[in-house]
Amino acid sequence: MRFAGNKNLSWGRPYYGLWGNVLDGCSGLEELEICDGVRPQSTYDHPFGVCENLKKVTVGSGMAESIRCDGFPALERYETTAELESVRRDCFSDCPNLEVFSAPKAKIVYVNTAAFKGCSRLKQLDIDFWNVLRIDANAFAGCSMCAFGEVKLPRLQSELGLAAFLGCEDLTSVW
Repeated sequence: MRFAGNKNLSWGRPYYGLWGNVLDGCSGLEELEICDGVRPQSTYDHPFGVCENLKKVTVGSGMAESIRCDGFPALERYETTAELESVRRDCFSDCPNLEVFSAPKAKIVYVNTAAFKGCSRLKQLDIDFWNVLRIDANAFAGCSMCAFGEVKLPRLQSELGLAAFLGCEDLTSVW
């Protein structure tokens, strides 16, 4: 299925089985909304394929845990209504134009390896670090514009991976 001529696409009906690279070749697609109830065929599928002009992704609760937006050079905004508990490995890596990660219902406890690596324009990040138990290596490496200020990890057992905040110029302290 190709969506080369569409700028906006809303996947509105619950559909179990969004598989493979179903949106591969959607070079004109700029905004994508995947509503609640839409589920992936497998957690390893990458349904977006190559969507080099995709600027905004809005995801409901069905797909949010398994979504991958890595390597989308134009992506500026990601929003989800899901109660995320983790951000997958490489989920947003190499999205240099990502400015907003909005997940107001999220209770993230785990940020995987390189989850936001290379998101050099990331300015708004809706993660309550007070809930985070583990941040893996390079999770935020290269997020040079991120206005973290300081990061407070609440528990003694919180784990912080090697170079997790490498290149985060505005980060003043982690404790």
